[in-house]
Amino acid sequence: MLKKNGKGYVGLCPFHEDTNPSLSVNTQKNLWQCFSCGTGGDIIRFVELMDKVAFPVAVKKLDDSMHSKESYLYLTRSPDKTNKTNTANGTNR
Repeated sequence: MLKKNGKGYVGLCPFHEDTNPSLSVNTQKNLWQCFSCGTGGDIIRFVELMDKVAFPVAVKKLDDSMHSKESYLYLTRSPDKTNKTNTANGTNR
């Protein structure tokens, strides 16, 4: 579990036996780093390591999670301004 710490978050690193919070997450830069084992990267690298999958599979998992109500990760993305649907009649504007 991550705990708010200033502008970011800290927690136990899932990649080694950790008893003191050494994992730091910078939400402004969308990066994470363990100051104990040195592992770090972006969200794609995190999924690669956690799920032991290759880059394309990690990207697909993240994409799938964006379209799922039971989201794999809580991510944010800008609304698509090119595909607005008129809720009154269901047509695109």
